[in-house]
Amino acid sequence: MLRSLVGSEMCIRDRFHLAGRANDPAVADAESVIQDLCMNLPRISLVPHIKDPAVWDQWSTELCQRLGFDENKHATGPIIWSAGRIIGDATTLKAYVRRIYGRCITKEYEELQVLARENLRLCLARDKAQAARKSQVAELRDQSASLSHQIESLQTESHQANQTVSCLAAEWDARVAVSLDKLDHELPKVLQRDKLSVELHKLLKLVSRVYQQGQSPRSLSALYGDEGTAQGLIGWLNYNTPSPLLTLQSDDEATTEVLKLLTRACHDLSAHDDHASESEECDLARDLRSWCHSVQAVLNWEGLANFAEALVARRRVAGEFEAVVTQQEALACRIEEITEQIAVHSDPCDAQASASCNMPVNKLVQLSLGALAEAVWDSIDTSASGFVGKNQMLGAAVMVDLGQEFCAHDAVGLWNEAEVRFEDFKALVEAVVVTEGEDKVKRALAEATSKHGLTVKLQ
Repeated sequence: MLRSLVGSEMCIRDRFHLAGRANDPAVADAESVIQDLCMNLPRISLVPHIKDPAVWDQWSTELCQRLGFDENKHATGPIIWSAGRIIGDATTLKAYVRRIYGRCITKEYEELQVLARENLRLCLARDKAQAARKSQVAELRDQSASLSHQIESLQTESHQANQTVSCLAAEWDARVAVSLDKLDHELPKVLQRDKLSVELHKLLKLVSRVYQQGQSPRSLSALYGDEGTAQGLIGWLNYNTPSPLLTLQSDDEATTEVLKLLTRACHDLSAHDDHASESEECDLARDLRSWCHSVQAVLNWEGLANFAEALVARRRVAGEFEAVVTQQEALACRIEEITEQIAVHSDPCDAQASASCNMPVNKLVQLSLGALAEAVWDSIDTSASGFVGKNQMLGAAVMVDLGQEFCAHDAVGLWNEAEVRFEDFKALVEAVVVTEGEDKVKRALAEATSKHGLTVKLQ
């Protein structure tokens, strides 16, 4: 088998690019020739760029200008090239493969017409599916932008709600500035005594009536024997629990009844404290008095209703914020998924929307890892052949700047090959991410992109 090139360059030239109108029989002819080579010879591959006839004229002109081909000679198509070097049209291709590979199939014109019609059908279906993906991404990005506005609004509302709560919370705390940390130890200890004083028994009964307001009453032994009762009493003074006082304040009748019970309890507690200042019962009585006075102070506070409303508003805003953020995250995942599908089905030779090198590094790092990796690769593969020699890649200025993390990494056996493909380079980037972390790799790629004035393709 004859070859015009040797070594790594020969392998690079085995990748044929074929561009042309989908309905052109000459394109079908060239495609058949290259497909025959692919089936019969190793390392031969075809990269088709089959286009809708409606977009061909502009697309082919831009391609020729981008790759340095003579547009006056080649823009009519088909355009066939390899390793960045023009081969020509279908006729030139046939002569080329006969000379280089010693074989070239031929098909009847009627069969080529059938293939051209099928190419057109597949091309239009492909473009329609791709357009649908891009439209879906555009809609999802609009939804994401709307959610971003909602998030900004909710953040402002949340900040205002937190300020309101903080101001009112300070007033609440001033009314309940007591320590009841020992209450859960004092209650069981005192209740284990064989006999309680009449005064303390009366006080416990009054406190239980306050504590069980609006509930089915339990016996004193059942209520105070419950390990959760002490923490429940403490919870009345904690607005984050949330305290039952926040809902009790909206019931004027219940509030009046509770205040009456508290007045009696505070009076009896004071009397009990005077008679038993040295007893264990006194420690419990002192804490119960503090609890009663604090509950009284809160219920008599004119700002209690406003505080309750502020807490409800803050919880509502927090809930809405969490829900919107969850939606935003789900949308971001869906957008990334469809964007990847668009990239898979995109023609790398299509003109791409791009972000210029003028973007600062802190903006570039917000782009996807794949987009930054592709920008670096494009700066190395200047011929757009899809392959570069190992030495060409290692000698590229951008690779030198990326440093030893990239150039010395061999987790994917990259440097064992004579040539490197884009898929190999992506595997290298992913391998470096595993050892160095995605943030560090993205920053390295972003800094290289900015320094060398690379262009990042956007979907």
